[in-house]
Amino acid sequence: MTECAARSLATVVGGEAVFPMPASRNWGVVSQRSDGRIAAIEDHAGWMYRDRAVYDAYQVTGNDAAVVAAQE
Repeated sequence: MTECAARSLATVVGGEAVFPMPASRNWGVVSQRSDGRIAAIEDHAGWMYRDRAVYDAYQVTGNDAAVVAAQE
């Protein structure tokens, strides 16, 4: 996703535009839900993580065991 698209989507969903994203290493959007889960959206897929700590750990280790849901 382009930076412009990520910033626009982030504004609409109340998230933050992020670079790089885990799968594509391009721009995407990360948004924290009221239940603490983290939604990560890229141009081709989206993931739901249990919480911010798990999402941050995935960025470092690449271990996706804590992914709650994923969809292309």
